[in-house]
Amino acid sequence: MTDQEAEKAIAEFMEKQNRPYSVQNMLDHFQQRIKKIQCQRIMDDLTGAQILTCKEYGKAKIYLVNQDLFPTTSNDELLELDEQIKVRKDEFDVLNTDLKQLLAKVKEASQGMTNGEIEAEIASMKKEVTTLNKQLDPFKVGGRKLITQAEIAKAENMLKKAQLEWKKRKRGCMDVVDQVSESVDMNRKEFIKKLGLETDEEYKVVCPL
Repeated sequence: MTDQEAEKAIAEFMEKQNRPYSVQNMLDHFQQRIKKIQCQRIMDDLTGAQILTCKEYGKAKIYLVNQDLFPTTSNDELLELDEQIKVRKDEFDVLNTDLKQLLAKVKEASQGMTNGEIEAEIASMKKEVTTLNKQLDPFKVGGRKLITQAEIAKAENMLKKAQLEWKKRKRGCMDVVDQVSESVDMNRKEFIKKLGLETDEEYKVVCPL
């Protein structure tokens, strides 16, 4: 790109974008169609011609199109722009809310089962229903003897006795453990561990209610 072409391209780009740029930003935008030395010289020349302004931050130079080249905005125009900004912001808030709702629906839908998974689940349920119906058939036709209330009461009574015996034996055992551990000046946990005793809690065994 010739100097004249490069200068025109840079000036038009800076005016259109109207935002700060460094020489490196320019090189990135024009994808090396303008050489670094050429770009630096042109931007400095445009600054000298007051088309651009330049501020230095240490070794870095930041260029911006000269704002005096733009027409001055009146107070009425500024108020109108403020109103347009407010309207656009309200529109953005509405669209942003709609977007969040749509994203939530998409997330919910993506976490659900696929059609294939649903069909497989239905087939599995049908198979389970068939199996359960086969198990119920003997009871429906009277081929199985049902448990009587007396037999249920007897089983419950036996369970209650077993529960009481379990608790009685456990309490007696722990009383002995406490007495012996106290005599050797050890707490229950240390004593059980030292003797390698097995407890209900170790095997997560709970007395049935």
